[in-house]
Parts: sequence; C-alpha cells; structure tokens
Amino acid sequence: MSKIISVIIPCYNVEEHIERVVASILIQTFEDFELLIINDGSTDNTANILLRIKELDPRIRVVNKVNQGVSMARNTGLDLATGKYVVFVDGDDWVDAKFLENYIMLLQNDKAALIYQSFISVFSDKHIEEKLPKVVFEKEKLADALVILEQKRCLGGACNKIFSRDIIQQNNIRFDKRFSYGEDKIFTLEYLHYVNTIIFSDQCGYYYNRTTESSLSKKHHKASELLVFVEKEYELFLNLEKKIPNGRLLKIINARYSSFSKYVLLSMYRKNDHSKKEDKDLLRQRIAVFDKIYPRDNSFEIEVPKLINYIYKSDFVMNVIMKLKEKFEKFYIMLR
Repeated sequence: MSKIISVIIPCYNVEEHIERVVASILIQTFEDFELLIINDGSTDNTANILLRIKELDPRIRVVNKVNQGVSMARNTGLDLATGKYVVFVDGDDWVDAKFLENYIMLLQNDKAALIYQSFISVFSDKHIEEKLPKVVFEKEKLADALVILEQKRCLGGACNKIFSRDIIQQNNIRFDKRFSYGEDKIFTLEYLHYVNTIIFSDQCGYYYNRTTESSLSKKHHKASELLVFVEKEYELFLNLEKKIPNGRLLKIINARYSSFSKYVLLSMYRKNDHSKKEDKDLLRQRIAVFDKIYPRDNSFEIEVPKLINYIYKSDFVMNVIMKLKEKFEKFYIMLR
C-alpha cells in the first residue's frame, strides 16, 4: 500500500552519519512514509551499515548502485518512489521529529503547494537558524517569494521543501546528471513552472551539516560545467519571470547571471583548468555586453570579489591576479 510521503536519502561514503539520519526519520511523529536509501557506490563501510539498517523497519528500502553522482542517485529514488509527496534528505544531515508533520499540516491548506521549511545550519562551533517568514504566496505574489528566496540564497537546495510526485512525474522532472553543482536548483526552477502556491514555514525541522559540505569556496568545479549551469539557470529564471513578471526579480536574475558568469571566468584562470584563451575572451566579451545592456545590481554581486568587476576585461591582469592568489595561498598554508 502506497505511503503519503517518500523520503529519499542519496548517500555516498557517509559511514559516520547514516545511522543518525535514519534514526531521526524513524522517530517522526508523522508515520505514513516510506524511506528509500540510495547508496551511490560508497567505498567505505556505508553498504555494510545499510545491511543492518534495512532490517530496522519495514518502511525502509535500500538500493545499492554504481557511483554516478547525487543527481542519478536522487533520480533512482524518484523512479522507485510511490508516495504522494517526495522529500529529500542528505546522508550527512538529520531532521527534527516533527519534520514531516510540519509539511503535512501546511499541505492541508493547499495540497499542491511548494512548501519551503526553515532549517538550521550546523557548523563545528555553532548552530544558526535560517528562518523564513511565515507567509503564503499565491498567483502574482509568487515572484515576491522568489525574490526573498534568492536574496537569502535558499531558492534551490533539495532538502528544505516537499514536492508533489504527480507534478514531478507528469512533467518528467529529473535531476540533471550534467551538473555536480547546482543540480538541485535547476530541479527546483523546473518544478516552479508548475506551481501556483508557495508556502514558507518558520519551523526549523532540518539540520544542514555544513561541516562536510562542498561549496564553491571549498570545491572547484570545471569551468565548462559551470558555464552550462549558469546558462541553464538563467534560461529557467527568465521563463519564470515571464510567467510572473516582477521588476525586482528581473534585476536579481540579471545580477545573478552577471556575477556568476564572472565566477566562471575566474574559474577559467585556475591552475588546474585548461580553458583556451579564445573561450575566456568570448565569455569576457559576453559579460561586457550583458553589463552594458543590464547595469549591475551591486547589492546582489555575491559570487566574486568586487575587484573582478574592474579587471575581468584584461586577460593579462586576470592571469597576474590568479598567480598572485595561488602564491599567497601557498605561503599561507606554509605558515599554518
């Protein structure tokens, strides 16, 4: 018999965390769920731990597959899910006992709403509540929700929201395997095209483990991949803005495109990136033309240092700056 919620956990080498996250789900006050754990080819002891975990509760299903990345792991979960709704939880995070109940209570108001739940960022030395205001956005007000979410940098992220499986299946929405960064934001932007209500919950039921995250500042992604991502993100954003026109949202979308394009350009100058000079020049020209047509919104330039706005047009200066950065980073590491 189908459950109300399918909880999907993609996991890779999380032997230190997987028991904690599963335990936090098994004590949920809302019990009508199935738990799909997708082991994405872990090379540590995760698979052995899961052998024991799957015997704890008949609602648990474990799938072991070859390593293909988080997007394909989540897609496997979507293919197997039977619930009316889908919730994603990462293998190194955990949730509050009322995490699922928080969603179910709000779904009583609109069963097709996209609900964003607030969350807690867990650092090694502190916990920070990332609270959203308690608001319901409908029709033309949806753009206001997107403005808030993008300003708070939490529009994407698969794990702080609940999705309708009908919407996912009927519109063939899946995580894009081309991306190792931002795949959850692309998924969310595609899903948002079919949403008429967005609800913010001020309940913090999700614990986001930031001590193990791979952010842009900690992991350097290939410039070629990032370039495809930024173009796809911009395309989806513009399509949404056409559906729900909003001047402030459009400014943020354009500022995001300009800022992230400069980050991609910066990535092309990293030591281990082998982008050709003509590719750098082409992107440099594209950014310059874009900034001329759409004046920068300085309040939303968050991906790169402000200095890049003044030097990105010069290949020589960019090379010098990145070489200096590398040299001083090595010096800093030596001092440590």
